[in-house]
Amino acid sequence: RFPLSSAIDRLQPAKQLRNMFPQDFVVLAVLSRSLALMEGFRLVVENRNLLCAAPLIRLQIDSVMRLYAFSLVEDPKPLLVALLEDKPLNRLTSREGNSLTDRYLHQELSKVYPWVDSVYRATSSFIHLSAPHMRAPFTGVKDEFRTIRFELGSGAGRQWTEAELNEAVEAFTAATRALIELSHDWTLCKRQVAAERESAKVGTK
Repeated sequence: RFPLSSAIDRLQPAKQLRNMFPQDFVVLAVLSRSLALMEGFRLVVENRNLLCAAPLIRLQIDSVMRLYAFSLVEDPKPLLVALLEDKPLNRLTSREGNSLTDRYLHQELSKVYPWVDSVYRATSSFIHLSAPHMRAPFTGVKDEFRTIRFELGSGAGRQWTEAELNEAVEAFTAATRALIELSHDWTLCKRQVAAERESAKVGTK
């Protein structure tokens, strides 16, 4: 499900760090980011602030996409460098020759987690000023009086339904679960390759 073994085979452990690989630092980074997002997501959901909660779901999916990207490339080192140096990933290509655009990454990830495509598209609309934000302040329209009611401030504006909040929580939970699964798969692959390398060293002595 997460074929990283071919990528790992092309890596050497980081110097002076026994059985450490570049992807280890990526996993640590995405887990750290995920914990911060989880804390923030809990607070905004408690305040029923879906305009703020939805972008956090998109950010969680972003971490999953970038971690999964390592399974799509022939050589993971340029990808690691791009992340460390804040270079656009779309300048890199997969082993099939496709640019690592967000569109490509989320489409490939959707093959493993089918829910990603719809949630990615829905939450992306909350990143830039768009229809959800345009509708949020308005709480009522009276055609006969040609009036529109709007509210600004904390807790003001359109109130999100329980169904919408539950859907947001389910989406964030699914993204977090995917991140944990990919991290776990990486750990299993890494342990196997590390064990094989240790065995090879013993055999050459």
